[in-house]
Amino acid sequence: MKHWSKTLGLAAAAAGMLGCSALRMVPPPDVARESDVFEATHRSRASGLFADEAFTIGPFQVGEVQRDANVASGLSVLAYAKDDVRTAYAYELAEGADIVPGQCASLRSRKSFSLGALGELGSEDANLGCTCGTGASAATLELGGKPERPAGLAKVAGRTLDVASVHDTTAAWSPRDAAGFRIDGAEGPVAAVEVLHPGRMWLSRTLAADERRQVACLLAGLMLYVEPTDE
Repeated sequence: MKHWSKTLGLAAAAAGMLGCSALRMVPPPDVARESDVFEATHRSRASGLFADEAFTIGPFQVGEVQRDANVASGLSVLAYAKDDVRTAYAYELAEGADIVPGQCASLRSRKSFSLGALGELGSEDANLGCTCGTGASAATLELGGKPERPAGLAKVAGRTLDVASVHDTTAAWSPRDAAGFRIDGAEGPVAAVEVLHPGRMWLSRTLAADERRQVACLLAGLMLYVEPTDE
């Protein structure tokens, strides 16, 4: 079965093949209407041990990126077993003097995974989980499900939010793979992210400053995802 999280890498590769006519995600109208949009700048396509993966997106600076399976040991909020982890990475999102630590882990195939007090989310393949912040106030996001339509849940400031893939792009054809993701609450759109390089974020104007940083950190984690080469 195709690993669902390859959708992030395949969509980015398709964008690269289009050269100057770069493939871009078309944001859902309600997201665009109710959000501020931020474009990533100074972002390299390189990743790995010796790559500088830092970049700026709007008022945020993403940096201190570390890719190491041992990073998973710090994912205390998501509480993954080491044997479940395929790859993991850590990073920081800063807005001025305010810094939010982020960590993500890609998991091996299993039928379901725990969302703690939220229960369990079923999956047909591997999953991706991210946490931003520390302790009980940390925000979390987990994705899984069908390869062509990954979805999941996020928890921010005590709110449970829905996460769904976005497939509309500027291409004449409709890509099977996700070009990005959107996050929605009971009141409407909360945020969205374009995972195509260089990437963009949409953040609801209703978010409080602390919530906005946590959501931006989770979205940065999706932007930094790199499909593991080993199966």
